[in-house]
Amino acid sequence: MKVKILVVDDEPDIREILVRYLSAPGYEVAAVAGGQEALALAEAGDFALALVDISMSGMSGLELLAELKRLAPDMPVVLVTAYLSSRGKDEGLKRGACGYLVKPFTEAEVLAAVELGLRDPEAVRAGDLLIDLRARRVVRRDEEVCLTRLEFDLLAYLVRNAGRVVGYDELLREVWGYAGDAGSYELVRMAMSRLRGKIGENAAQPQYIECVRGVGYRLVRRR
Repeated sequence: MKVKILVVDDEPDIREILVRYLSAPGYEVAAVAGGQEALALAEAGDFALALVDISMSGMSGLELLAELKRLAPDMPVVLVTAYLSSRGKDEGLKRGACGYLVKPFTEAEVLAAVELGLRDPEAVRAGDLLIDLRARRVVRRDEEVCLTRLEFDLLAYLVRNAGRVVGYDELLREVWGYAGDAGSYELVRMAMSRLRGKIGENAAQPQYIECVRGVGYRLVRRR
């Protein structure tokens, strides 16, 4: 049986792109333009995950998120947005979102967000790493890795955005809490170097965290 994905976005072009990206690997996709149509489908169908645009006319994405979680509490919901502020992110997570997809996105980013949403959101595997987001534990080859709070927050942010490149400014804003680009990129590089060392990462042949020079970092989950 195919995994069913619900796409909700009031922009026809975005719906068409998401349907094309998700249909290619074999997902069964239902795409609608608004909240009421989405709720009707959610009541009648057994969807494994929903992709919901935040900024829609009529019922907003956050309002729809709350209704979807009432109808199907266990269904993961990924919010789609053109700009991800700390306040908007916190509000979505409080209402039960499992992740975010930021426009403009690539096919790889869409599939990574869906894959992550369909997994157990509290325990994620990356190679021989087990990252338990709820317990804030990292285990490598049956041995616990001792990370500082900042190092774990940095790794967890990459996990929640697996498959896409996370820029320096975004990391400084979301992990360090700096406004805009007030922080130093060297701060990120130093913390990333310590994190990579603790998880046994070879920077020359990265297994977990790839550096995109001058841009940022991306978590990869090679088997």
